[in-house]
Amino acid sequence: MNEPLRTTVAVLSAGKSRFLGEVVDRIVAALGRRDEILVVWSGVAEPPRFPGRVRVERINGEAFDHGVTRDGVVRASNAQYVAFLSDDASPCSATWLEALVRPFEDPRIGAVFGRHVPRPDAPLSDRIFRLVRYPAISGPICAGHNGPLPALCPVSNANAAYRREALLIAGGFPKPCMFAEDRVAVRALCATGYVTWYAAEAGAYHSHYEAWLDTIRRGSRAHGSHDAGRWQLRPILGLVRRGAVVAWTDRKLVGVAALAGAVALRGLGMIAGSLGRGGRG
Repeated sequence: MNEPLRTTVAVLSAGKSRFLGEVVDRIVAALGRRDEILVVWSGVAEPPRFPGRVRVERINGEAFDHGVTRDGVVRASNAQYVAFLSDDASPCSATWLEALVRPFEDPRIGAVFGRHVPRPDAPLSDRIFRLVRYPAISGPICAGHNGPLPALCPVSNANAAYRREALLIAGGFPKPCMFAEDRVAVRALCATGYVTWYAAEAGAYHSHYEAWLDTIRRGSRAHGSHDAGRWQLRPILGLVRRGAVVAWTDRKLVGVAALAGAVALRGLGMIAGSLGRGGRG
């Protein structure tokens, strides 16, 4: 008799990442006997062949949509949990998946987000951003929860897991949605009473090799797409609080540098996002 499936780990790829092979290998090393890995391929070329337990599903790249594609994965899975990794986010260790799903032992938790660890060759802007954005402290990240985690939740489907039943109750991922489908889903989960958890021990190496200006633009997109549309002090205070925690726990100058850099980069992005929307909200 087959045991029920615990986790479907899905990797969405268009074939543009040089890390895909590494990502798949590290996921396979982290799988338990009740877990599966699915590569959703939207590339033009033929998908690569992976040995062993890797299942590949090919979709039309022109029809790709972050919300639609992920929602399809969730609804097609018969696992208890569905995890997502981007094709450039490599689990830091073979315990990554266990650390990511362990918080689900609490039935109140509907989604878990893991830490993003900068790669060794990442640019300084990325290192600073991730050091403060993804601290080494676990806890709830829903709006209204107290503690050292910030007002801006570190939610990212580059390293995430969802309780499938809870996500379906909340309506699944938004469709269509080409940006911030993770934030929209989390808001729906929290609105239905589920808690969102940040698991620092579930780390994945993930970096963006972009310039400082691109980091600011990323902040602008995140704020302008799904937030209130006005420049707000609370998210900045959240970054200050997290940066202070990093500086205190690391007891290094890098903590102070990360605090200043992240506040400046994210703050400029949020202000730009607000100006882009004309202060509507």
